[in-house]
Amino acid sequence: MPQRILLVDDDPTVRAVVARYLQRAGFHVDAVGDGLIARQRLDENSFDLAVLDPDEPMADRTEPELQRMRTRYLNPDGSSMTVAEVAKKHGQSVGIPQFAGTVETVTDQMLAYADEAGGDGFMLSPIHNPGSIEEFVDNIVPELQRRGRFRTQYTGSTVRDHIRQQD
Repeated sequence: MPQRILLVDDDPTVRAVVARYLQRAGFHVDAVGDGLIARQRLDENSFDLAVLDPDEPMADRTEPELQRMRTRYLNPDGSSMTVAEVAKKHGQSVGIPQFAGTVETVTDQMLAYADEAGGDGFMLSPIHNPGSIEEFVDNIVPELQRRGRFRTQYTGSTVRDHIRQQD
């Protein structure tokens, strides 16, 4: 049975495009354009995920789980941060670089960071499960290999050999 997602956005074009993308990915999507209708659907149904309008004021959310965090969703001037601003703030608070975009732009960002800061690898933080790590391996790794920045084979037969491998 496909996972159910509640998609909320007041822009019908955005709603249609995102819903189509999620449906192609195998999800059952219930798309609405109004917060009151969304609240009603949440009360009547069980969803695996709710996708919020990124421009919606986060401090106005009425879910009990979010109410105790309400003051954290305010800007210094007292105005409400949007869902997108809260997501960005959360991503920045992780303290490590966050890369997003197409296969090519993510690869560009990773290589620019590695060339500037150095290091011997990246820690991946999945944005959804299952599938995020697999998408990275299936898409980004081949692009890194195409650019000559990631090995295409291993010379050893153990994990120790792979870690110690000198390229």
